[in-house]
Amino acid sequence: MGDLEEKSAAEKDVEEPGRAPGAIWTSTAKEKEDPKAKEWPFPAMHYMPAYTDDVDPLKEAFGNDIVSDGDLSGKPVVYIHPDRALDVLSHAKKTLGFEHLSFVSCCDYPKEGILEMHWQLYSYSTGRHLVVKAHLDRDGAKRVASVTPLWTGANWHEREAWDLFGVRFDGHPDLKRIFLPDGWRGHPLLKDYDETEQFIGMDERGEDVVYDTPGPGRW
Repeated sequence: MGDLEEKSAAEKDVEEPGRAPGAIWTSTAKEKEDPKAKEWPFPAMHYMPAYTDDVDPLKEAFGNDIVSDGDLSGKPVVYIHPDRALDVLSHAKKTLGFEHLSFVSCCDYPKEGILEMHWQLYSYSTGRHLVVKAHLDRDGAKRVASVTPLWTGANWHEREAWDLFGVRFDGHPDLKRIFLPDGWRGHPLLKDYDETEQFIGMDERGEDVVYDTPGPGRW
């Protein structure tokens, strides 16, 4: 029973109000006592002081462009100003040794009015992780620099974020939808996506065409 009680207490701690669903955190006394925790504005991450040696060099290099830092499931996280994304990620790769971009992704937080960009980095040589995040104005231009000049593998990741969330990546070599045809209206992973039916057919050249109504050869 002791183990079950300890597990139950840990689970209860994870589910504290204010934490995003699915986010797993280890609460500490320092976290609860730190006054910064009460002012923590980011919905996807509960405040926790950073512990990694990789965060301080980024702060030294970019100053106030590093908005804040913390920890996510044992991985250090830094929040940055979106207009410095390419510079910060370039520094992380070329100076700090994070040679691998694991993925680029996005989350939608309509109540907060933001789209949260995620870049997860990894160093094969040292086994270190670094998560870089930035907030885009959900109702604004939703633009950020493409990181394809640093990692060519970001190409399809960024096309996915454009297709499903509507994020535009400045400098991308060929930013077009990757799942849906070009004529598709809306971006399906936005929480307020209009689910009015659309139908796909083909023209005489074999290209996808989007229609408002069903018909022969449309699905």
